[in-house]
Amino acid sequence: MPIHKRALSLVLRLAIAAVFLFAGIEKWRGAEAFVEQIANYQFYPEYAPFVALLLPPCEVVAALAVLFMRGRWRQAGALVILGMLVVFTFAMARAWSLGINIECGCFGTGSPNIGPLSFARNGLMIAVCVAIFGLEGGRRIAPKNVA
Repeated sequence: MPIHKRALSLVLRLAIAAVFLFAGIEKWRGAEAFVEQIANYQFYPEYAPFVALLLPPCEVVAALAVLFMRGRWRQAGALVILGMLVVFTFAMARAWSLGINIECGCFGTGSPNIGPLSFARNGLMIAVCVAIFGLEGGRRIAPKNVA
């Protein structure tokens, strides 16, 4: 991969990993408040404790994979983050369309309320994940000829 693509990949990976590491750690630190933030979406609130338990470690592990792993593992991390962002965006869109005025919960306690800026932020992060996936997709390990 050319140096400029490697540099771009590194910058994008550092950015998305920093966001998701911070978000995951903050949600872990304020787990009780995060349960409430999830329940405020009014979409199966009885599952909020389970989501609050599972989501932060998924964010942290995916961020670490994007940052430190190679090849398919890095792509897998970007794909997991992309999937989470799509789900988060749909959840925010549902809440916003129903007129539910709540914090997004993206960064734990003190997150901004759902609004156009939230959707723009998520759109940008989705684009970053797609770019990482594309930049890292060109690397293939060729099988050795067995003769």
